[in-house]
Amino acid sequence: MSFKSKYSMNAKNIINWSIKPKSTPLILRNCNKCGKKKEFYCSELFRMNANKQKIDVWLIYKCSQCDSTWNVTIFSRINPIDIDKSLFDKMSRNDRETAWKYAFDMEIIRSNQAEVIFNIDYIADGETIDFYKNLSEEIFINIESQYRLNLRLDKLLKAKLNVSRKMLWEMIENRFIYTIPEVNIRKHKIKEEHLKITITYDALKMINSTL
Repeated sequence: MSFKSKYSMNAKNIINWSIKPKSTPLILRNCNKCGKKKEFYCSELFRMNANKQKIDVWLIYKCSQCDSTWNVTIFSRINPIDIDKSLFDKMSRNDRETAWKYAFDMEIIRSNQAEVIFNIDYIADGETIDFYKNLSEEIFINIESQYRLNLRLDKLLKAKLNVSRKMLWEMIENRFIYTIPEVNIRKHKIKEEHLKITITYDALKMINSTL
């Protein structure tokens, strides 16, 4: 039986988790005012500067010690018509979601020669798995994230399933837990994507044995 068929047949055993960071990553860089490296936080504000037919757009960061500002370049010397109208409007009014999107864009941050500190907390919103419930053969978990996070999938599963790392890795090795599309659960970091995880009946039996 195909995954799609199994998935639709066991619709009652579908669980959705939405992974949400509590804050944006900090940036470590030299602060001219403090005279040494300091952590900078995202202000969630954009700066836009027009010069003739070109425009520059920055995301403003502030030193956590003295509030000195440092700008991360988003667009440089670009024609405004080359920026999506909706995106331009969001940056013009300092849309928070757009600011967070760029704060989690590691390619942009690193192109600005900045060191990222990913020491942030996350919330996994969604249903809790009831391991005492009479479940059918499998549970399917949908994981969604708006941002490219530095959260390892195995760390999330360990916390949500409330199992030891040893037991989790044993279940992964025996394919009692696997993903669609296939990823290395031990190393995979959650990105802005949809990921389906299958928790097999064998995995459920192992987890139940520890309760």
